[in-house]
Amino acid sequence: MKKAARHTAVLAMILALVSCLPVCALTRGNDYLYDTQDRSVPAPAAYTAVEGVDGADMGVGALRSPQDVFVDREQNVYIADTDNNRIVLLDSQLKKTGVITQIVYKGETQELSGPKGVYKAVDGLLYICDTGNERVVAVNERGEAVRVMTSESIAAINTSIRFAPEKVVVDTDGNVYVVDPSIYQGIVQYNKDDAFIGFFAPNEVEATTDVLLMQLWKRWFSDQQVDAMQKALPSAYSNLYIDEENFLYASSPARSGGKQLKRLNTLGVDILQPEGKAYGLGKFGDLETSYEDYKEVTSAFVDVHADKSGILCGADSTRGRLFLYDADCSLIAVFGDTGDTRGAFRSLVAIDKLGDNYLALDSEKASLTVFAPTDYMRAVLDALSYYSAGRYVESVDLWEGVLQRNSGFTLAYRSIGRAYFQEGDNAAAMRMLKKGDDPYFYSMALKEYRKEFVRRYFVFLILGGAAVLTGLVFLLRRLRRWMLSGKER
Repeated sequence: MKKAARHTAVLAMILALVSCLPVCALTRGNDYLYDTQDRSVPAPAAYTAVEGVDGADMGVGALRSPQDVFVDREQNVYIADTDNNRIVLLDSQLKKTGVITQIVYKGETQELSGPKGVYKAVDGLLYICDTGNERVVAVNERGEAVRVMTSESIAAINTSIRFAPEKVVVDTDGNVYVVDPSIYQGIVQYNKDDAFIGFFAPNEVEATTDVLLMQLWKRWFSDQQVDAMQKALPSAYSNLYIDEENFLYASSPARSGGKQLKRLNTLGVDILQPEGKAYGLGKFGDLETSYEDYKEVTSAFVDVHADKSGILCGADSTRGRLFLYDADCSLIAVFGDTGDTRGAFRSLVAIDKLGDNYLALDSEKASLTVFAPTDYMRAVLDALSYYSAGRYVESVDLWEGVLQRNSGFTLAYRSIGRAYFQEGDNAAAMRMLKKGDDPYFYSMALKEYRKEFVRRYFVFLILGGAAVLTGLVFLLRRLRRWMLSGKER
């Protein structure tokens, strides 16, 4: 009995200790941010899933494995309904306005085959990744293909490439940028004359061991063997977004290495420069490590969106979550989840923005989820509008309101600290900037604080220094007299 009692006591102690252990990353809530130590902390809900819309709701019948969604300037919505071999056209209320299943090319009616990407350009043409037909087509309102881009010109460089375009965007000059996940070299670029002009913004994946080995293997292996090796390489990009200034935003899956979200200028140079500890190395998505079936689970971004205020949204297919960042890449919101409930995803594949709401496409559920901002998020967005414009002083009241709802929001402290710095209150600025983990502005405030201290107490410093110097001289003289008197004795 005594032995059993001891075992029971030991078991109770173990259970008590286990209950005191910190909760692992997998059990955290859906609404969180990261602190300056890259640890997740609870945060108020930023966006709420207000509506789930499937093909029946749209009036087009069931969707089948849709792969892309796009919203044009007039707030019309386009869905690449891949396995139904069609493009679905919707109005701003997500109701059917049309369906494209065929195009007319050179006077011949042709069926779409497994389209995976869609984009409405400023020239009014609708660009479709007609993936099964290995081409990108641009059609007018009559359904006529006025532009066609294929692998014909790419084959002159690499005959082993099988063109399977999945995502497309177009700049204001008519240049076309295409993502083909089977092509590791970079983004496929065509000029306004539909001629292939090269691979835009080659990804870091080109420097991996696999790629280097393949360059060596090309000397000894057949074209068929090289083709098989090439298909095994990780894709460089997963999706694209282009803004009104022709800056190209690109998402990359985690397995390709390097930054998963980029802002590319016309030269293909990434100019997205994160600041702060957590994102100083260009880390996006979830920062805490989690495991599933004893394997490390990492974020994999499948789409990206940037709005006019500079807010960047990345869609993480691994966790079914949307991550929002400001122009400095500071995390401002996380929402979404995996599962079958509204606001959760089985297979998140694409995002876009309809007004103030985000649209998220689930290929497995074959539906759109509409996320609307909460009152808390609207307060954050209002404050960010001033902050992004450098109007820190005007944003203070707004950020203080945000802090009342979320006392751990480092961006709010950072903005308030910069406001104090602009107003010349360097001591208060340093306190807030320390909480906001803003080393650059903190060092500037510290420098100004030192200057201010010297100016304010200059007279006292001079008088104090003179007094100290006088005291030292007096003591040295007394010491010298004492030493001389000792020698005389």
